[in-house]
Amino acid sequence: MGCREGEAPAEPMCAKSVRYAKSNHARMSRFSKILLTAALLIAASLACQTSPAAEWPDMRVYGPFVCRADFALDRQQGLLSELGELQTELVQTLQIAPAKEPIEVYLFHDEETYRRYLKRIYPTLPFRQAFFIKEHGLGRVFAYESSQFEADLRHECTHALLHAVLPVVPSGWTKVWQVISKFPPEIA
Repeated sequence: MGCREGEAPAEPMCAKSVRYAKSNHARMSRFSKILLTAALLIAASLACQTSPAAEWPDMRVYGPFVCRADFALDRQQGLLSELGELQTELVQTLQIAPAKEPIEVYLFHDEETYRRYLKRIYPTLPFRQAFFIKEHGLGRVFAYESSQFEADLRHECTHALLHAVLPVVPSGWTKVWQVISKFPPEIA
């Protein structure tokens, strides 16, 4: 038997139902709050890992590379144009397929900014002047304008291109490619 509108709960079963409904509503409300908080934390975490356009004053595309920089890319135009041609050279020389996916390249004007950015995104990653990482199918290259900037960027972009088309990159392939390609001798 249930409670009718306007009637006070006469039987214990009806009173239990009302109490249960109130406690269940409170539990659902707590659960909804926890779920909403978790969703907001996940969204905030993802927002920190992505790269909003406002954070990158310059962005250009060179071949498969989508380059974002915290400085004007004009001063690196020659190097970046070479990188855009790197894929063609790899395809012709090594007889591999071209990358079908874009490769993100993040460039920084100094070491401090580079370190801060990487610490935020990859807090456990040990420091390196430049590196390539592929996660969730997305290839990313990170580098800052060090004394070895050109060599570092060419090296990591070569890794990125090879990993974009080969399931496994044999050890030493990047070095071999650098020796047989037009790269300056100090890179090999």
